[in-house]
Amino acid sequence: MMKRLLGYYILLLGLLLIQSSFPIMAVAPRGTVPEIEIIRLNEKPIIDGELNDKAWLEVARSFKGVLTGWKNQYGTELIQNQRIVYMGYDADALYIGMICYVDDTDSLRYGNNVWKDDSLEVHIENTKGEYFQMGISCGGQWDIGRLDKIFFFDSASKIGDNYWSTEIAIPWEEIRVEPKPGMEIGFNFAGNDYKDYWVTWGPSYGSFQRPSTFSYLRLK
Repeated sequence: MMKRLLGYYILLLGLLLIQSSFPIMAVAPRGTVPEIEIIRLNEKPIIDGELNDKAWLEVARSFKGVLTGWKNQYGTELIQNQRIVYMGYDADALYIGMICYVDDTDSLRYGNNVWKDDSLEVHIENTKGEYFQMGISCGGQWDIGRLDKIFFFDSASKIGDNYWSTEIAIPWEEIRVEPKPGMEIGFNFAGNDYKDYWVTWGPSYGSFQRPSTFSYLRLK
């Protein structure tokens, strides 16, 4: 009897060790949230806030990593000032470009509070379950949303005639990710808008800081 119990505990310990060797992610179950694949860029964008780099054209022509269909905080309707996000990567960083079309640039809010200004929020959960949040306003100001996860990133914004745009480069080493084709991390985009206030791309309705509703970002 003792030998049988000992064998059972050894088997249980082995299963626990095997399970612990896999990444722990709090991303939503497959089939319930989007799964987005992004390409490895041949040329990295210049982070100046203008989406005129060859990198973003490469993303657009690949039909991968182009995200539209932004919704209000509760997911009940599309927002009026629609946004388009472009995503790509290389060995050094994850690159994000966004353009938000607006009907009145004079109504844009910036310079006071990144989280309440017209802004873009990036939410990322790495393969170790660590959650990172950053915000970038239309005026170029930035902030870190999770003070227990301080990290460096490069960003710039621009206000045009009927839009504002932003570019971001997040070094992989800063969010403790080793980029490899096929790997996945959790993510969502959110933000604030002078017309619709809190807005989101993914299904984090009502609470953006909830990794259990994040989507899958897969590296091609």
